Amino acid sequence: MFNINDRWLVNEHVIPASWPRGFARGVRDEDNDRLRLAVKQYLPRANPNPQAGDITIIFAHGVGSTKESYEPFFDEILSNFPRVRAIWAADIAWHGASYLLNEKVIGDEPNWLDSTRDIVQMANHFQELMRPPIIGIGQSWGCFNILMAAVHQPRLFSGIIAMEPILITGYGRGAHKQHTSMLMMKRKDRWKSRKEARQFLKRSPYYAPFDSRVFEQIIKYDLRDIPPKPSTSKDHPDQSISPEVTLTTPKSMEVYSMMRPNPPIPGFPAGPDHGPNHESIPVVPGFHRAEGVSLHKNLPSILPRVLYVWATGWDLARIPNYRSHLLENTGTGPGGSGGAPEDRVREVWINCGHPIPFERPTEMAALMAPWLQEHVGIWDQEREERKREPRFWTETINPGWVERASKI
Repeated sequence: MFNINDRWLVNEHVIPASWPRGFARGVRDEDNDRLRLAVKQYLPRANPNPQAGDITIIFAHGVGSTKESYEPFFDEILSNFPRVRAIWAADIAWHGASYLLNEKVIGDEPNWLDSTRDIVQMANHFQELMRPPIIGIGQSWGCFNILMAAVHQPRLFSGIIAMEPILITGYGRGAHKQHTSMLMMKRKDRWKSRKEARQFLKRSPYYAPFDSRVFEQIIKYDLRDIPPKPSTSKDHPDQSISPEVTLTTPKSMEVYSMMRPNPPIPGFPAGPDHGPNHESIPVVPGFHRAEGVSLHKNLPSILPRVLYVWATGWDLARIPNYRSHLLENTGTGPGGSGGAPEDRVREVWINCGHPIPFERPTEMAALMAPWLQEHVGIWDQEREERKREPRFWTETINPGWVERASKI
């Protein structure tokens, strides 16, 4: 049976989330409510004395998932690439353990840029522990958060791995009623017991292909017990009855992550994304998301090297112009890495469905290991080159400046 503690020392942290939030209803009381993040730091037991070049990974999960569901994938990364200093992963403020911390104060308008700022917040909070090179890894919507963090902090990551990047939610696999957001609204989210939930999810076409280790993590962490109602009977409640269970991340938060009403629901305030001159991306009729526009405009400024990973069993990469847009624009503008023409942006394919690290954690880790090895070699070379740079001129003006200025 999989146990993350066999090969990892896992430290849990609770830190402040970024503030203020992007939408006014991101918290219930803007004056007084502050959100927190549940963070886990995974330290390989086999690498107690990490060396220069051992990588730090910041991981971002997808909509509806928790960080713990990716732990089998983390384990496979270590098996395929032992030079791991640490992996850092947080549940976004309205998901998983973070949602449970914020349950009484969280609002009903999550902003994608909030989760991006939270990643930067986590990196700043633990900056003394996060040694370079730092690799950002995202899955699905988590790729938006990693890539946008690279826009905000261009030198935070030296490399990014983006698995099936959901940078917009306005794609479709058919009729609007079959859009992922619409299906999320209708999904079952309550079961009489964890056993019943297990049986139900195992029959689901989405969960059925998952690696067995991942599935067990989902049963343990993506579900939570529902506290029993106070008993009116004088008799003690039957302790042998299994409690009902529900999703750790409410499906309301999943749906709110995917889309926003446009125009606003009557009686609810308009947000900054509802202005007449504000660009947005339609999701389904009456709903949109605007944050993706900012990332698409800033893709050319992405500085880290990027590896895009596409699944053959899903149609994300087949959306007209979507994949080509990412490959042609990532890093190719001012401040960017040079992009694909400079071999700074690549793509690979893996034979599975959209949730790559859930279905094929072993294969995905093996696929990315050569890229990581090459990346660390490049980082080591650049580090040696920096050692040969001239000394720092801080107390007096650099003579080169003086000489050049004298010729003006």
